Amino acid sequence: MPWTPPEPSTGAKYEDRLSTKEIAARVRIDIKSALKSGALPQGTSATVRTKYFSGGSSIDVTLRSLGATRLQTAAYLKWRIACEDRGESPERYTPEAKAALKTLEGLLKAYHYDGSDSSVDYFCVNFYGHASIHWEAEKAEVDAAKAHPEDLEATGAREAAATAERERAEWAAQETEHRLYAWTATLLRYLDAVVAESKAEAKAKAEAEAKARATAWEALSPLARRAALLEVETAEEPTEHEHETSARFSLLEVD
Repeated sequence: MPWTPPEPSTGAKYEDRLSTKEIAARVRIDIKSALKSGALPQGTSATVRTKYFSGGSSIDVTLRSLGATRLQTAAYLKWRIACEDRGESPERYTPEAKAALKTLEGLLKAYHYDGSDSSVDYFCVNFYGHASIHWEAEKAEVDAAKAHPEDLEATGAREAAATAERERAEWAAQETEHRLYAWTATLLRYLDAVVAESKAEAKAKAEAEAKARATAWEALSPLARRAALLEVETAEEPTEHEHETSARFSLLEVD
């Protein structure tokens, strides 16, 4: 079977006529709008850079600061200072940093076109790129933590408390969801039982009526059965035959 390109996916703001530089300019405007609306925290600093190469172009959004909010967790900074990247690291980025990266990634992907098929190494995009945190901002936080370890301890305690509270909230939300699911499943089973019972009652009623009709029919005399059949036939005949039918019934009564 011949290979055919997949159906492309496009962002909500994708326009075929836009160049990479034009898209980058619009992303910068969108970042400013996100700051005004509160989608990004006040003090957020991010840069948008474009690159051109033989295979196409890229747009990279780099997060440099969240103002007074730390980018990396205190647990990660303590681990980084203590073991210098040896062993398994704790959670690296703060929830605020993750949320900001997600927002910036969304602003970038809104202009994206992707008709690629990685299974056959076929790539068709209007630009490459992603959102990330600048390495200099990460290094600056490590250096600051080394210089003021007392601040790191206080921040770590606050982050631990916030993490515990967030985990409790997530557990409560999951518990509520599970209870709602169980209640819904119980309700659906009850409704299924009611429907099944209604169907059974309707079937039993229909069978009883059919049996009663059969019993009544057996109890009729041959003449009454013939009259009943003629009555059914008469109801189905056209209106112009009503007089003729009445005459037939009259003859039967005489017989």
